[in-house]
Amino acid sequence: MRILVTGAGGTLGSYVCRELLRADHDVTGYSRSPGATDGVSWVRGDAANCEDLTRSAAGHDAIIHLAAIPGPGRASPDELLATNLATTTCALEAAVQSQIPTVV
Repeated sequence: MRILVTGAGGTLGSYVCRELLRADHDVTGYSRSPGATDGVSWVRGDAANCEDLTRSAAGHDAIIHLAAIPGPGRASPDELLATNLATTTCALEAAVQSQIPTVV
């Protein structure tokens, strides 16, 4: 299965990418800063940019959406909410536009 992982350069994203590779999936990491996971095809991008995310999602079978501000204290409440809603909306829109049936 060909899977796009948003936030793949983060702590959780790196772990998920390694586990997907172990399960023999083809993994594309989508992140503002590429991680160091060998075997992942990297696309540098911001998950709040729906156009870029949709273009990168084309041809994948699933999206695992992990791009986010991970919790309170790392941004103002308004920024945390705006960023996390925007990235989730873009991930879902990318799936619809690219006819990807599975989003986690």
